[in-house]
This record gives sequence, structure tokens and C-alpha cells, in this order.
Amino acid sequence: MLLSSHLSAASKAEEQRIKDTIKRAMDTKDSKSFLELCYWAGVPNEVKQFSTMMILHLVQEHTLSVSVSIVPSTGGGEQIGRGPDGAAFHPNLPSAGQLQIIRNFDQKSSATATFPLGEKDGKLFIAQPTPVK
Repeated sequence: MLLSSHLSAASKAEEQRIKDTIKRAMDTKDSKSFLELCYWAGVPNEVKQFSTMMILHLVQEHTLSVSVSIVPSTGGGEQIGRGPDGAAFHPNLPSAGQLQIIRNFDQKSSATATFPLGEKDGKLFIAQPTPVK
């Protein structure tokens, strides 16, 4: 599926780079490589710490297999979420699709994790939540 023409100016090579990096990070339990794909500009320290903890947990899970894909964003654009204190958050980069990671734990159970993707200077990153101002 060609997403570049529909979602962003990122090249197919850039889409493949991020998928390959995430797949390799998940297969080898390399949370550092995963975290290097996150775009942290404007992210409050407590949000960065929480996101980092969640990614570390995700990467360290025992899985039989992992598949990674890029899918169109749901919701038609910038999504606003709320933190525990009710503060509004939105992704720190414009939407360029979603990174979807399907983890198979055994023959019968699996789980899907989805991360917003954004583009900066022709490179794809995992967008992070920043406060709405």
C-alpha cells in the first residue's frame, strides 16, 4: 500500500526505514533504537518519562512474532487527548499516518499498539503528546 502520496511527503524508503527499525528493535529488545525514533520537542518531562516507560515495557514483552506497518490516521487529522488532570494534549508533529505494531504472544493471542507518526524535514518520527496552548 502506497501511503506517501496520501499521508505525507515522506518517501517509500523513509517509510521502510522506520518499519525496519521498529521491527528490528522489537525483535532484539532494543528500546534505545525505538526511543530514538520518537520526536520529543515540546514534550513535558513527566510525559516523556511516562512515554519512555510505556515503550520500554512494550519492547521488553515476550512475543513469538511481531509485524509492523504504517496505516492511515484515524480521526481525520490532529487528535486532541486529555491528561489525568484534564489538560488537553495533541501530537507535536502533523499527522503522517500511524505506526501499527502487532505482537503475537502465542497461537491464540495478540495485541496491537498504534503510535501517531509525524514528519519533520522529510523524516518520519513517532509523534509525542504536547500541551495544547
